[in-house]
Amino acid sequence: MKFLLLCFLGLFLFACDNASLPKVTLGTMTDSRDGQTYKTVKIGSQTWMAQNLNYKTDSSFCYNDDTSKCAKYGRFYTLANAVDKPESECGKGKACRLPPGNVQGVCPSGWHLPSKAEWNSLIVAAGGISSAGKVLKSTSGWEKNKEPLFSKQYNLLGKILDAIIFARPLRSLDNWLVSGNGSDAFSFSVFPVGCRTDIKEMPYYSEGWQTNFWTSSISGCSSAELVSFHYDGFGVGGGGTAYGDACTANSVRCVKDENVRKVEKPVDPIEVTVDSMTDSRDGQTYKTVKIGSQTWMAQNLNYEMDDSYCNHDDAANCTKYGRIYKWNAANSACPEGWYLPSKAEWDTLFATVGGDSIAGKVLKSSSGWYACGDGTDAVSFSVLPAGYGDGNGEFWGKGSDANFWSSTKADSGRSFVVEFGDWFNGVKLREHMYDYEFPVRCLKGKISGKSAKSTSGFAARSSPNDSRRKWVKKKHDGLSRWQNLQDGENWRTNLDGRESEL
Repeated sequence: MKFLLLCFLGLFLFACDNASLPKVTLGTMTDSRDGQTYKTVKIGSQTWMAQNLNYKTDSSFCYNDDTSKCAKYGRFYTLANAVDKPESECGKGKACRLPPGNVQGVCPSGWHLPSKAEWNSLIVAAGGISSAGKVLKSTSGWEKNKEPLFSKQYNLLGKILDAIIFARPLRSLDNWLVSGNGSDAFSFSVFPVGCRTDIKEMPYYSEGWQTNFWTSSISGCSSAELVSFHYDGFGVGGGGTAYGDACTANSVRCVKDENVRKVEKPVDPIEVTVDSMTDSRDGQTYKTVKIGSQTWMAQNLNYEMDDSYCNHDDAANCTKYGRIYKWNAANSACPEGWYLPSKAEWDTLFATVGGDSIAGKVLKSSSGWYACGDGTDAVSFSVLPAGYGDGNGEFWGKGSDANFWSSTKADSGRSFVVEFGDWFNGVKLREHMYDYEFPVRCLKGKISGKSAKSTSGFAARSSPNDSRRKWVKKKHDGLSRWQNLQDGENWRTNLDGRESEL
């Protein structure tokens, strides 16, 4: 009975899986360098090699050093070899920097090493990250799943009933087959070729169990995104690093140069104006920079006040990196005529210099970051890795992290923070509790034709915007605030004119 049920399910799943898949076009191509011919497959707008690259180079390998394995599986390449750079530039511990756009790497002329985004496009076409492995994996060669088919872990019957009752496709059902083989519905034929390692006792491993493919997407120092397929599921894994994991030489699939990747470019340096300003409160002078329509401090604020600290309580760190502030202090820390920028104002800066994906590279200082985290400092914004405090007297991240407060509240006692790191070239938006301690960059304040007032973080206003309520002006901690008499709510008016609850 179980056998009949399995047969029925196998036919049903195969029909469901392939009914919604796009059509593919098969072909071939010949590598002019060595005369080898490869199968190809066009899936949507992309044309891929349907076999792993087998072009011999000095830093490429056959599984177990057996040339018959190269003929069957293709070769393994180090990251440096895959991107066609010397080991001195992209080898272990080196800062691997690649040019913008398509990276030909070890691929033949007219083809290139795919980016993570190009792999993602293929994965979406194949049904999504949770099920594309089934469509793309070969129909043979993969090891068997050792788990019982009807175990509680897989709950096969429950998933079948769920699919019938709610009309959900079973394509995403993971591990229901005993075999790790796929359907190879696209003729993409991912075989379980394993990889090469730096482990002396085990230089090759995982044949039959997994396959990793290099991408041209570099994140951090000497690390590249990998796309991974495994025996025990129909999903596709991502992430991985060049020299942080066991596999240090992996497979390559090339994609045809039909579409050139768009590259975000920073603003022309001619649009940047460098100047300085002096804080009248303590006489400190700061570099400033006008980028597009915004004028920013080009150094972290170093004004001493309550709830501000030096990283590791070392005054030398304040001199170099500025102070770090709790959020409430940060809102009132900037000098007259300047204020703590909102999340939207940070976003404006990132858009001006080319977008989130490269803003970190453009805005970070050209020295001082760990490993290969240095930026170009193309617009003289000079983000230094100042680190942060966790609110409990511990300090972290000096040399590797820079986080800046925004004035924009998130949920549950948190505020939005922009993050720079030594392991990525973009910028990230995060939420942090108010009691963390982060650096402050001040933005020059001229809002609605009026300069920002006072160092309190609030702008004077004759009355709150909401005329439907009765308000009374009160003093609290030396600051003017408005209190609603009907429900006792307290509100302050921020420098950009937005009201926020106290």
